[in-house]
Order: sequence, then structure tokens, then C-alpha cells
Amino acid sequence: KGGATVSAGAGHREPVQHADSILRISLPFSERRVLLLLGDTLIVTGAVLASLYLWTQTGRASFGLSFIRRHWLWFVGLTGLWWLLAYVSDLYNVPIAGQRLEVTRRIGWASLALLMVYLVVYFLSPRNALPRLFFLYFVGTSLAGLLGWRWLYATVFTLPPFRQRVLIAGAGWAGHTIAEALVEYGDGDYAIVGFVDDDPEKQEGTVAGWPVLGSSRELVELARESRADKVVAAVTHQMGGDLFQALMDCRAAGMDVIRMPELY
Repeated sequence: KGGATVSAGAGHREPVQHADSILRISLPFSERRVLLLLGDTLIVTGAVLASLYLWTQTGRASFGLSFIRRHWLWFVGLTGLWWLLAYVSDLYNVPIAGQRLEVTRRIGWASLALLMVYLVVYFLSPRNALPRLFFLYFVGTSLAGLLGWRWLYATVFTLPPFRQRVLIAGAGWAGHTIAEALVEYGDGDYAIVGFVDDDPEKQEGTVAGWPVLGSSRELVELARESRADKVVAAVTHQMGGDLFQALMDCRAAGMDVIRMPELY
């Protein structure tokens, strides 16, 4: 992971600078949320289209452009309802989106909630006002499509080239704590590249297995060299002027600067 890496379930760390430099795709969490939203929209829209086609195979109508136009409201309504349920289920939380089993559980819950909403509306509506077969087709096709899409996302975006590279400013207990937390709970979303610290005794050494790369005066240069996406301010005492200015320079350079408690 840049300066150092962690193998899953173990404390072994080894340099991977060459592997990381071959392919590097920086995609901030905000852009990943947009990707998740667009992917869900495409899957749900496709599920509505497929369900309309299957519904016509029962002999009710002929599938075509005019038939699709007559049922355009299903595209808008079901897509909007899924957005709402996915938001409530926290399915656009990027770290959660990288956990296949948790995503499966939440999509199952959202699909069940969708079915319950339909049943309530169905029994409150006039007789035969809502198509039962169409909705059953939709639940099946959307569930399969969303699970496939979200598993693909979770598999691809936890690969090393997509991980957020993190440089930690502060190699004390706070820096040590956030580094260990990112390894244990980061679910493959983060790659720690090292620390910066103004304590001369820590420089050119290691903390929790990651290198202390230099001082706060070198922060901007080190962040650029390590291609850090995030700079974490893990300082528990009053922040010095050099470090504060360096963090502001990192933010001006387009890096995400975040305080340790917020990230934790």
C-alpha cells in the first residue's frame, strides 16, 4: 500500500511501491457514491423493462414502444422508491458497499420493504388496479440484478489500485490508533502510506509497522510523492503553525484533509 501494506488477517507488512505504480485509479468516495447511484438506476430501470416484457408474454398486450410509453410511471415510481429504500438502508455508504455479505443483507431487507409497500398499496387500491405478475417479475429481476452489480462493485473497488491512499500526520497514540482501525475496519478501502511527525526520535523509524517519512514541513511534498488521497491530522496536542499551514497546502493541492476523530 504505497509505503507499506497489510495482508488480511495478519500483521505482516511489506512494500508494494512497484505494484501500486503500475496501475493507480483515484476515485474519491463522493464519485463512488454517484457510481453506485447510477448503477442502481440502470439495474432498476432494466428490471422494469424486463418485467414489462415478461408481463406481455402472459398474453395481456403486445410488447413495444407504445406499451412502454403507457407504463412510463413504473420506471419513475419504482426507481424513486428504490433510491429511498437504498438510502434508508445505507447502501450508498461507500465502506458498507465494499462488504458483500452486508450488502446482500441490506438489499434483501430493501427488497422485502419494497414488497411490503406494494402489498399495502395493492390492498388499498381498487380491485385489479395494480398488476401482480409484473411486480413479482420486477422483484425477482431487480433483486438478481442489484446483487450481481453490488457484488461486482465490492469485488473491483477493494482491489489495490482503487484504495484510498492515506498519509497520517502524527505518529503518536492517535496516529497509531487510526492506522490500526483502518486496517481492521477499513474493509480494503484504504491503503496507509506512512506517517509524518516532528519528533526526531520517530523519524526514519516505523510506527505500528509503517514508516515515519519525515516532518510536517515536508508534508506537502511527501503527500505528493506518495500520491496520497487523504491526509489525516492525528494530533492530540495544540497544532503548530507549520503543520497547520502544511495541511492547508495539502487541501489547496486537492487532497482530502480530515481530522482523526472524524475519520475514526
